[in-house]
Order: sequence, then C-alpha cells, then structure tokens
Amino acid sequence: MPAPEGTIATLFIGNEFSQIDIFSAANLTMTRGIKAGLSSMVEALVDRFNELKQDPKVPPLTIEQGWKILLSLSPDSSPLQETDA
Repeated sequence: MPAPEGTIATLFIGNEFSQIDIFSAANLTMTRGIKAGLSSMVEALVDRFNELKQDPKVPPLTIEQGWKILLSLSPDSSPLQETDA
C-alpha cells in the first residue's frame, strides 16, 4: 500500500475498546487507546432512549434491540424492518 505524504488517522472500534492511530509521512506518530467500544455505545443508546421515551405504551428498548439497531448501520447488515424497535 503506498504511503501518503500527508497525515492520516485510522480508527478501530472494537466491542470493548477503540483505538486511534495517527500517521505522518508513513510513520506512526501517535496512538491512543480508548476504554469505550461498541458495547458502551449500545448501553448509552438504550439508556438514553429509555430516559427520553414519552409514550408509556412504548416498551423500553432492550440491549439486544440496541445491538440490532447499531449493527444495522453497517452496509454489510440487513436493514431494520418495520417490526423492529
């Protein structure tokens, strides 16, 4: 893979942690681990939705539904159906 002349950043998002790497002229100049990943994103989505929902007839969002919503954002996943949360 050819190395670009400028500065680029890569972002890895894992289930439990994420990492940012900065490259300048093909040299790694900085790396940063973050103690947040997909699991914490799903938990935050579910918590916030359940805090803000105003219709008592709407059931609370579950962690499983939160995962399905988050994963549906990938172009490799099937889109949500009308029956999904």
